[in-house]
Amino acid sequence: TEVTVTSLARGAIATSGTGLASATSTVAAGAGTFEFTVGSGATQSIAIDATTTLEGLAGAINGLGAGATASVVNLGTDATPDYRLRIGSDSTGTANGVAVTNDDTNINVTVSQAAVDAVFSVSGFATSVTRSSNVVSDVVPGVTLNLVATGGPTTVTVSTDEQAVAGKVEAVVNAYNDLIDFVKTNSAVEQDATSDEGSVEAGPLAFDGTVRGILDGLRSSLTGVVEGLTGDYVLLADAGVTTNQDGSISFDSSKLTAALSANERDVAELFAGDGTNGGVFDRLHTYLTEVTQSGGLLAIRNDGIADQISSLEDRIAAGQRSVAAFEKNLKAQFSSLEVLVAGLQTQGSFLQSALGGLQQS
Repeated sequence: TEVTVTSLARGAIATSGTGLASATSTVAAGAGTFEFTVGSGATQSIAIDATTTLEGLAGAINGLGAGATASVVNLGTDATPDYRLRIGSDSTGTANGVAVTNDDTNINVTVSQAAVDAVFSVSGFATSVTRSSNVVSDVVPGVTLNLVATGGPTTVTVSTDEQAVAGKVEAVVNAYNDLIDFVKTNSAVEQDATSDEGSVEAGPLAFDGTVRGILDGLRSSLTGVVEGLTGDYVLLADAGVTTNQDGSISFDSSKLTAALSANERDVAELFAGDGTNGGVFDRLHTYLTEVTQSGGLLAIRNDGIADQISSLEDRIAAGQRSVAAFEKNLKAQFSSLEVLVAGLQTQGSFLQSALGGLQQS
């Protein structure tokens, strides 16, 4: 593809025609306004008076956040200063042009550089392309053009960044292996060293069939044959991604690079499909979406665990109520027995006293 650049996009610039002795010199003889617009935006108005300085006006413009930035520039020297106001649009292109609509200053601010769009042509097309920026990413799919100078034609060669592709595949492999490690760590079943009864300690995921099922689905999505493809590559193993005995996967970037060099299109279809049939990553994305969406396997499992927790909490509360009632009953029995014992002690004392009196008679 050849690109010929007719013009580069640039922003608008407005400058003052009258210089001042310093940045703190005043810009107006009396009250008034300085007004301007940026593109199709609303009119921006700044009140000025005899005390408004050049740097004060620049600061007020910047404070509007209107899409233009003002600065004070000395075109002269320290001995013979010539301070001017400069207002530049923040973005390039005609849609971001600056227009001075009212100027009650005495420094004569006018547009000295009009905003311009980037104009270029692509070989094979008679119509020129116009964009507001010199960075163009919507003309050639997957390619960003950085326009830096007019002229041409310039040949644009598009090649696959094999290292970038390998990096993305490796990121998926690492994420998958991290998940395998997480499940393995939380599924360990070990002998409880603190117990004398030979009990075991199991991780929270040790006997969770849902987790096992999800891992099986992920493994199948990654390593299974991609149905419908007619190219040379229908398995990730053909592109360097293989399964290990412990359930993890390995990645050989050199094998992927070799496959890209041999048949880039078929490798691309292996990962992203051919437009009719989805590739490995399409299949993986679909599966993960089904698992994690509302009503998916994880949501159902979470709801089941929440129901179990709620049921256990109800049983604990019922048990606590039963214990509290039993404790209350025991306390009541204890109080009754204390009353009975006290009565018996009183009767015993009375009897002892009576018997003692009989013996003395």
